[in-house]
Amino acid sequence: MCRRCGGHHDPALPCHTWARRRRTEPPLVAVSGSLGAGTLVAGRYRLHAPRHRLEGITRYSAHDLERGRAVWVDLLDPGARHDARRRFLRGAAIGAALPAHPNVVPLVDRGEVELDDGPQAYAVLAHQDGESLAERIAWRDEASIEEACTLLRGVLEGLAHAHRHGVLHRELTAARVWLVPRPGGGETVRLAGFGLACGFDAVSVPGIQATRPTGMSPEEAMGEPTDVRSDLYCAASLAWLALVGQPPFVERSFSRYLRRLVQDPPPRLRFHRPDAPSALEGVLRAAMAKDPADRPASAEAFLELLEACCPSRSTLPPPLRG
Repeated sequence: MCRRCGGHHDPALPCHTWARRRRTEPPLVAVSGSLGAGTLVAGRYRLHAPRHRLEGITRYSAHDLERGRAVWVDLLDPGARHDARRRFLRGAAIGAALPAHPNVVPLVDRGEVELDDGPQAYAVLAHQDGESLAERIAWRDEASIEEACTLLRGVLEGLAHAHRHGVLHRELTAARVWLVPRPGGGETVRLAGFGLACGFDAVSVPGIQATRPTGMSPEEAMGEPTDVRSDLYCAASLAWLALVGQPPFVERSFSRYLRRLVQDPPPRLRFHRPDAPSALEGVLRAAMAKDPADRPASAEAFLELLEACCPSRSTLPPPLRG
């Protein structure tokens, strides 16, 4: 039986069913964009070509003329409703207030400008070299056990920092996890997207949170209140994605995906990765428990469990292409 599609075919041949799914559900969507290269935003940020589009937000490579540095500019769609702009700007303000941390992409500016297409909210993030986890998976299906554990450790360190300052991520997807080369070798894991975060005083807004399925916990799918344990569920799902090359649940229909997310127990990691330690499988299954009360209580607690089965290394090894 194929580990990816559940069907029966020659294991020496590629899984065309999964390949089709990946082509129809790309993690990053290229756009042409209505704003051309050279457009000046807020009198300071000169836009270059759009990098990608994700959930109504277009990210542009740009140059900060005031400080002479490369940045990213995230622009909310001009047609976004007023409450969406307000939520985006409020979240961006929370993200900008986060103190600096090695595992968090800094959000350095935000605001709203009048463009030809109408009012647009924007957020400016420090430019990052390297690639996102989504881009990494596109050319390399499965990470080694050591790489996946180091990746998860960096994600949890970033979440622990945000949680200590009262900020949930709530949009933790592979496209928002960056693997940044270090000058001395290896890579640093950094979380982006805190511009869409929400504070603990607004933990649940059923019906308006536009979350990608792979960044959603069961309780969020049911419209129930969320807390730090929802972020931990998504972090464990990202580790699974890195290890297996696909999310824990794969469905063509969004409604079927939600049903499995809410009802089905986490799949067995060792069915897909026999080389994975049983202790690691147990830690990920605990973090992906349907009931938040059965998960680790905090990112620090999750890190302790991870450390017990995967002792830390100082850096994420560089990727091996080919």
